[in-house]
Amino acid sequence: MGCVLVFIVSCGSLESLVGTTPTVLEDSAEPSLLSDLSNSDRTISSTDRPDLDNTKPESDSVAMMEPDIILPSASLDQPLPPLDPDAPLHTLPPPSKSGSKLDPFDPSLPSIKAGSLPGSGQELPPVDPSAGLPQDPNAPARPPQNIKDAVVGPAACNSLGLLFSPPDYGVELGQPISDPGVTILNDGKIRLYIFAQGVGVVSATSDDGIKFTQDPGVRLPEGIGGQSKPFKLDDGRIRLYSTKIDGINSFISEDGLTFVEEAGYRVTAKDAGLQTISSPSIIEISSGKYRMYYSTIAFPGEKPGGRRIGSAFSSDLMNWTVDPGFRLGPGSPNLTDSAEHPAAVKASNGSLYLFYGKFPGPGTVTEGMYRAESKDGINFDKESYTGLYFANDAAVLKKSDGGRVLYYGDFDTEIGGQIFVAECEDW
Repeated sequence: MGCVLVFIVSCGSLESLVGTTPTVLEDSAEPSLLSDLSNSDRTISSTDRPDLDNTKPESDSVAMMEPDIILPSASLDQPLPPLDPDAPLHTLPPPSKSGSKLDPFDPSLPSIKAGSLPGSGQELPPVDPSAGLPQDPNAPARPPQNIKDAVVGPAACNSLGLLFSPPDYGVELGQPISDPGVTILNDGKIRLYIFAQGVGVVSATSDDGIKFTQDPGVRLPEGIGGQSKPFKLDDGRIRLYSTKIDGINSFISEDGLTFVEEAGYRVTAKDAGLQTISSPSIIEISSGKYRMYYSTIAFPGEKPGGRRIGSAFSSDLMNWTVDPGFRLGPGSPNLTDSAEHPAAVKASNGSLYLFYGKFPGPGTVTEGMYRAESKDGINFDKESYTGLYFANDAAVLKKSDGGRVLYYGDFDTEIGGQIFVAECEDW
């Protein structure tokens, strides 16, 4: 391969480098000469081109030793514009070194006043110090936080504090105490049924529904039921409806402490059109007529959202017929956000209220305890936030003195699942 010799001159004369005055290739050089340059190994000297003027003045050689000037690229068949030897050279200032000091402030420089752009004649809108920074729509969702200023509806509840948390009932720290269910006993006392991880379903008793004492023993051993909700029968016995993932089973008790399992399932997940079924809540809608509300349950590792609440009807509390469709959640006619762990109660205005956990996922809505309202127990079209942030697993109680109490669960990653109590303004 032939070579083109290019000399970059920084000092000295050309004669001192090659021993003779080099040939200058002008822009008007013909393609044949360029071809010869690329295909020949011989050295090009001034004797090869007698037509060139080799008598360049010394001043030209001195000019070539000035700092290099990079010219815009151009094709070989187009002449470059002539250089102006009198034009000043443009150089960049040397880069500042790390730690160098800034120029001192010049107080004579004009300042920019808030509300205007200098020289523009345009007024800027005043700065709102309370305005937040614009949000990046592609930024990851912020972690859940307690939104104290979230708007709440007539279902507003006020938390009264903690009832149970690990290590109560022998539950290890980090494990759940969860899924409360409540009923009024024959003697007027209030009994709370809750699930204790590693133990089973346990209970506690109270005179006022606020201060509880743990009952000794276990109501249901772990593995045969969970997420249990009690219902007091007309004869005073307690039926405990419980969850076995693929169906709702039940247990019967004379004293609310010792339970015997009843044969079969009350409702199966298959009958309900679901993969899983949990959290049964029973309410008498009229004399001798009952409705059960239940929801789907998440598998371990399953993403939030997509939970649904359905219902079933019975006239004997043992045999249940699934109502068509869903009451809340995806597939329901009105309130389609994720809904789980229902708790039903009659309202003073004749409506039916359903408290439930709403967790569509981070960055969607204020997640926590909500309440929906229905005139017929089937179609729910009104929803309000209770103000209980990140609360779930509701159990509701209307006391004999008219007090309205709500029990709910929450989870702390360091402590585990905990049970709280709240008073609500209306139902």
